[in-house]
Amino acid sequence: MFAASSWDSLERRHMPRGRQAWSVMDRLRQRRDQHKSPTSSTGADWETIVAMAFVAPPADALDLLDAGGGVLDVRSGDRWDLFFPGYFRSSWGGDHNVSELVLPSGMSRHFGRRSATHARPAGDDFLGDWYFNDYDFDVLRSEVEHLSDRRFVYDGRPTLVVVRAIYDGGGEPSVDWPSLATGPLSDRRHGVRTLTLSEVVHRISTDLEQGNEDPNWGVGAVLSPSVAGHSRRTAAADLGITAAGGTLAAWLGHMLGL
Repeated sequence: MFAASSWDSLERRHMPRGRQAWSVMDRLRQRRDQHKSPTSSTGADWETIVAMAFVAPPADALDLLDAGGGVLDVRSGDRWDLFFPGYFRSSWGGDHNVSELVLPSGMSRHFGRRSATHARPAGDDFLGDWYFNDYDFDVLRSEVEHLSDRRFVYDGRPTLVVVRAIYDGGGEPSVDWPSLATGPLSDRRHGVRTLTLSEVVHRISTDLEQGNEDPNWGVGAVLSPSVAGHSRRTAAADLGITAAGGTLAAWLGHMLGL
């Protein structure tokens, strides 16, 4: 379970001293060397899933994470990763100068700057050293919307995004954007009742541990096909079925003189 401030560290300068935040691609590259437990025995040489919780404060998901984040962190552990865009951890007590958080290279240093404020941690327990940065959140939102060809479009509600990451024979990761699925998390402020963050973590972990190969990773109550297009692990499987169906139809047409 990771605070995430960028999609790829290659596109961002180093974090200031005392700040800690992952990029999504850096974590995937780290997993390349671990290869502990793939999420599927078919398809790519090795694969995992990437889940992102776009949750700006305040939100029920943050309350749950603050109170029970230790358990959820352990539960999601070895097989998959959950990222929280826009957050970073700080080893300094009371990280006041949030405005100095480093932005992606090529972006104006003045973009997104705000006057230094007395930032408060995102929570009191598990989130006691987590902080939220508005602009990192918005940059990551924009990046994921662009990279996914707008299969994901953030609508302001706490939102779960799940997508496959696959590794080639050389261990290089890439994201299978056509597999992306997304939907809103339960949140009282927005009148949404789907699944809570806790339920999502436990259900995805159970699905992977049991090898269920559920197309929606056990969280279909959140992931909406009408929003996500095809919410599935393997886009190639659908393509194969379509091709086979087309071949059969052509053969029958030939036999019947159609």
